[in-house]
Amino acid sequence: MSSVARRGERSLGYELGAYFRRTTDVNLGRQGALLRVSDTPERGVYTADGYAYGGEVSLRYAGLKTRLDVSYAYGRSFVEADRRYPELAVFVGDRLRAPTDLPHQVNVNWVYEPSGRAAFTAGWTLVSGRPFTPSDGVVPVDGALVPTFGQLNSARLAPTHRLDVGFTLDNAESRRRGFRAGFGISIYNLYMRENPYLAFYDRRGASGRREAFQFAVIGEAIPALNITFKWD
Repeated sequence: MSSVARRGERSLGYELGAYFRRTTDVNLGRQGALLRVSDTPERGVYTADGYAYGGEVSLRYAGLKTRLDVSYAYGRSFVEADRRYPELAVFVGDRLRAPTDLPHQVNVNWVYEPSGRAAFTAGWTLVSGRPFTPSDGVVPVDGALVPTFGQLNSARLAPTHRLDVGFTLDNAESRRRGFRAGFGISIYNLYMRENPYLAFYDRRGASGRREAFQFAVIGEAIPALNITFKWD
């Protein structure tokens, strides 16, 4: 469902949506499986059925020189526990979080165009952390300490969020003939948020105590520059 209200050169609109879907034969990795070094990687996954549901609301404002889009999505994704697999034989409950279970997602996009050629942009996004299986202890096996794990996907990483900004000057579409150029500059992850990608456990310190850590793929601000040319 959507609607747009206009007043002069300004407009305000919204959209609402909802969904429900069922999935079959979802592939899930088995706990501790090393697919890349295994001669039988197919044994490192199992399949299960699942379902997902959610909804989204978005607002859009368009003015003379400014556009603002704000959206929020709520969605859940679950896998049904199949007791035939050892990983789920002792699972408490009838469902577990799917790897794609990200309940909250927020997006804010802002564009300011002081002229027909220049534009300032900014975009902020927030997403719930991915679910993972926490370790709840260790057991000695042949002189080594082997981790044991709790309920599948019962923990969640910290939320991810970042701010991207940019500026574009587009002379390539000018009506003037001849050589024309434009450029754009942007910065990804402006405030250098170290968004977690996965969790792992390691021993640190003299005590050798196992501690939980979060691994971030990108934790720096990344600038980019692009230049366009046109000749006619």
